[in-house]
Amino acid sequence: MDISILDNEFFLYNYDYCYLESMHWLFNSKIIPAENIITGLSYGLDGIECSCFDRPTLSFCMHSQDVFYDTHHIVNILKNDNNHIIKNCLFAFGYYSFHYDLSKTMFKDRCVNVYYPLFKTTHNLYVENIEKRISINNLSDPDFIKGYHAFFKENPYYFNNKIVRDTLDNAVVAKGGWKNITDEERLQFAKNRAIIQNKHIHHIETLKENVALFYKICKILTQCNIKIHVIIMPFSQEYAVFINSEYKKMIYGILDEMPFEINFIDFNDEHIMNTCDFMDQDHLTLDGAKKISKVINSLLL
Repeated sequence: MDISILDNEFFLYNYDYCYLESMHWLFNSKIIPAENIITGLSYGLDGIECSCFDRPTLSFCMHSQDVFYDTHHIVNILKNDNNHIIKNCLFAFGYYSFHYDLSKTMFKDRCVNVYYPLFKTTHNLYVENIEKRISINNLSDPDFIKGYHAFFKENPYYFNNKIVRDTLDNAVVAKGGWKNITDEERLQFAKNRAIIQNKHIHHIETLKENVALFYKICKILTQCNIKIHVIIMPFSQEYAVFINSEYKKMIYGILDEMPFEINFIDFNDEHIMNTCDFMDQDHLTLDGAKKISKVINSLLL
């Protein structure tokens, strides 16, 4: 593996874009004829290991990604699936996913830096044209593209020896990790996280938009004879105490009302996770991700 690119600061700064663009390139170029595609937010990025699947699998999950960009990934992939390779589309969701709009959050700059170069849209975020042009021009150098394509061709996964799950930027990891902190600390971290996410419950217009988008993409997937799988990723029992219980009722209701065949599993009802499987209150360690991924793989066989 040519690891020199991992020392390139520009590559690391734009790593999320480079990863996602490369996953599309790997599929479109037929280098990886993925039968399974996965999309979703960081729960899926941290919690699903593509290497655990028996059939070729690509993950288009990303930190803070929302349903709007999930659907853009899928549409772009399907446009290039001329040989009908894809058999399964997996959505890695949290309970609040339908209430969440990246372009209206504190992470909205990702709409410009990560997603505009991919899809030419910043959704509900207004951005000056000059800023859009800069975001594209900065990433258009042919040698740079060739370099990161070569890297991801050899290592078609998000994590590596430089990009790790348990980064010290994570406050829980900096404290020693979920399994090593006290019960009181776990409750406090879980509460703080849930307080932030519970605010999304009031975003009714976002909910309506995301449900409509999900309906449209499910219709397309069904017409393409691609099986739809919705996976509610697991979170810690401490987090379960504080996350708004209305989220679960609402997402269950939304999925029940969809006039399509949707394979659904909520890992929070499976009770197979332990404290040591979590990196923080709602993200998995590598061992936790492998445990979940093996179960998901068995469901696809």
